[in-house]
Amino acid sequence: MRGEFFDESVRSLTQGIVDRGEPLKAASIDILKRSKRETHLIVELTEGKNREIRRMLKAAGHEVTRLKRIALGGIQLGDLTLGTWRDVSPDEIRAAFPKAPIHGVQKRS
Repeated sequence: MRGEFFDESVRSLTQGIVDRGEPLKAASIDILKRSKRETHLIVELTEGKNREIRRMLKAAGHEVTRLKRIALGGIQLGDLTLGTWRDVSPDEIRAAFPKAPIHGVQKRS
């Protein structure tokens, strides 16, 4: 994202803000790199509402210049490169999303 991101912004976004009447909140924010020109963050969400990270950072006065999902639930992107994929096993899906119905997948005993 553009600009330097300060600890007070981290506190504000992890405590929650309201954007257009909708509450937005990051579960956690880790600052990986900080300079006056740009800041690199890891933002963890619990829900993932539409454009939530972009909206939160805009409310804090910052523009997101690049966004990359690194995990969904407990399933990590890992070392997959752009345009590649891997099969996700039914056990991984159950572990990552224990309450989600999994249609067409046999439960192992």
